Amino acid sequence: MAGRPVNRHSLVRILDLRIEESIACVLITVMALCVLLQVISRYLLDLGVHWTEEVAAYCMVWAVYLGASIGIRHHFHIRMILLIQKLPRALSLPLVLIADAIWVAFNILMIVYAEEYLSLLLTTINRSPALGIEQEWPHSIVLIAYVLMTLRVIQTYVIWLRGGCAGLPAREHEDAS
Repeated sequence: MAGRPVNRHSLVRILDLRIEESIACVLITVMALCVLLQVISRYLLDLGVHWTEEVAAYCMVWAVYLGASIGIRHHFHIRMILLIQKLPRALSLPLVLIADAIWVAFNILMIVYAEEYLSLLLTTINRSPALGIEQEWPHSIVLIAYVLMTLRVIQTYVIWLRGGCAGLPAREHEDAS
């Protein structure tokens, strides 16, 4: 067999670091191409390619939700971390733990409601106007994104615990990957 065998840990690391970014990048590219096609077809060729609007809108929504997960991975979400870091550890750590517990609780609530909403969509026929696809497919990103966000918050705590609970449970101290 030619080549190196794939190391399972390196594959997991690549998925951990790049899966959301890669999918979001493809979605943003498809969205931009659809908008460009729509502009060219409408203003230069005087015809409307209606499916491009729908594809662009779905791609944008998916990219935004995946971006929320990416934000957690790279710690781009708005936090009062500078203020919290100025507090003594006896105060800052409980504040961060409480805030993240509320965040995860909200994510779980959204997962439950997203699952209920998708179950409702599965019981009805609700097709998109231009593409004719069932609405549970584009709407499934809400469930997917909140699961991903919850996993990313949990991942932050696993890394923090493995690191000996140094600092606060966030990865701002890590080197950029």
